[in-house]
Amino acid sequence: MDKSFKRLNSFSEIIDKYESFIFDCDGTLWSASKKYEEAFKTLELLKSKGKKIYFLTNATHRSRKEYQQKLKRFGFETGIEYIYNASYLAVSYIKLVYPEIKKIYIIGMKPPVDDALELGLQVVGGPDHNNKFIESDEDFLHIPVEDDIDGVLVAFDFGFNYYKLAYASLCIQKGAKLFATNEDAFDNIGQYNLPRAGCALKALEKATQKTAIILGKPNAFGMETLKAQHDLDLSKTVMIGDNIDTDILFGINCGIDTVLVLTGVSNEDTLKKQMEKEKPIFPTYVCRNLE
Repeated sequence: MDKSFKRLNSFSEIIDKYESFIFDCDGTLWSASKKYEEAFKTLELLKSKGKKIYFLTNATHRSRKEYQQKLKRFGFETGIEYIYNASYLAVSYIKLVYPEIKKIYIIGMKPPVDDALELGLQVVGGPDHNNKFIESDEDFLHIPVEDDIDGVLVAFDFGFNYYKLAYASLCIQKGAKLFATNEDAFDNIGQYNLPRAGCALKALEKATQKTAIILGKPNAFGMETLKAQHDLDLSKTVMIGDNIDTDILFGINCGIDTVLVLTGVSNEDTLKKQMEKEKPIFPTYVCRNLE
């Protein structure tokens, strides 16, 4: 197994090799309200050495500003221009690549709605549909779907319900394109796995027989945005995260080195299962944590 990647005794072993460090957040820097002390000591060390530090998360239930505030609350200050979440990247992608899309239906919370509105899209759904429901086939046929919805964006949503699933499916059946911020199945919270956006997405894909365009990690569009805004040298950039299927694959898709930390969804069993796959995904380095 060790032949496929290098194990680090300490994250500090590679600090001098890179200029830019892109960090995932949940499972890498913290777990819910639990701060990983060693991770924040490393952030301060990188900052003291003049390294460029960026944060790239697939989570969409917090805005970029809220992530900035959480980092500050845990003791690390940074500008909002160094923080990217999947909803901001998704809406940016839709605006850039699909300029004909003017109105979207969102399965998601307030942050993706705000991002879409800020970038000039009209929005239906989001928290406004949290308390709506249907109870019969007849109710389904009379859902007041707006005919000019061009796209559906699926993000993580604590308020996800059957009405949102039905409404989104009707939009897609009427011709709207299907997008998703990510297809993460879960995040590790304490000793349990919290279902994430991928669960709602799979239900919608099953209902419509359509496959979503995934716009967060591992889609390389996030790197295109970072490069355009910060002039990164990819040969001196490294991605750090806890998820092989998102963080590490994102780095591979972008052509940069990667570090897998075993503080979140991935562990030694995850690595063993990768070895058994026909096309395994391996990081450049594996490190127990960010100490």
